[in-house]
Amino acid sequence: MLEELIEKFIYNFKKYVGCLIGFVIAILLLEYGFFKTVFVVVVSYIGFKLGDEKISKILKKKIIERLKD
Repeated sequence: MLEELIEKFIYNFKKYVGCLIGFVIAILLLEYGFFKTVFVVVVSYIGFKLGDEKISKILKKKIIERLKD
């Protein structure tokens, strides 16, 4: 029984994450309004992209190049 639940959770992991994200955004919309929610989502997305390994390497190279100059 537990194995079946774990298997279903793993198989549908993206659906559960999407549901959780939708729920959080809905709560933010109700609590803070549209524009504040959009701001939070945009800033979160920018942070997510800046945390990407490729972008981090590019930023480190540029910072090191500027410091050497």
